[in-house]
Amino acid sequence: MKKFLAIILVFVMLMSLCACSLSGIIDDLTGGDDNGTPASSEDFKSPEEIEAYFENISITYQYTSSDSTGEAYSWTVAQNDKAVYVNIMGIQMLYVKETGESFMFDDEGQKIKYSDSDSVDFSDYASMFMDYTYDTETFVKTGTKTLAGRTCNVYEYSVSFMGYSYSSSYAIDTTTGICMEVSVSGSAAGEIGTITWVVTDLQIGGVNLDSFINQPVDIDYTQY
Repeated sequence: MKKFLAIILVFVMLMSLCACSLSGIIDDLTGGDDNGTPASSEDFKSPEEIEAYFENISITYQYTSSDSTGEAYSWTVAQNDKAVYVNIMGIQMLYVKETGESFMFDDEGQKIKYSDSDSVDFSDYASMFMDYTYDTETFVKTGTKTLAGRTCNVYEYSVSFMGYSYSSSYAIDTTTGICMEVSVSGSAAGEIGTITWVVTDLQIGGVNLDSFINQPVDIDYTQY
């Protein structure tokens, strides 16, 4: 399974780096994907339109893979005009925009300042919610679904050649263009596996991070 996942990750990287040319070659070899309705560029929002929602947003998503014990790993990323907050599997970080200060929180909730001159870009944590935009001309629309209360269009793409099989499915919020779910699966060298990211909570606007910002600092490592 580890070998499969490594192959799939390499394949995904290749597709990301040379999506247009690679998809054209693969379509020539396989005849393309005739299932579903071909997507139009008008079906999707531009990266700039999607990023506009990132100014005040909170997203929680879960990651699972078929080589794990079935446990889902949870991440939360949030931003408003005051701060950026990230919770990666229980590891909490906070960046305050006005002061440039960065903090972490330990297992007991203690607030620890570790930098007073950081610069954090929220898009570094949120780019996966719009990464699908690089190659939408290869997508076919296969249906709709509801995730975290959001109506989504479902698009798929699949190829099979030279003993490899690869497919990806994207659920795109019809209002914001944010990718609410991406599932990548495939087979290689006799092994089969799936990797899935799914948004479990999405809040657009009204994000309040004051409880983190106003919490007193317990440890200040910048003083040492």
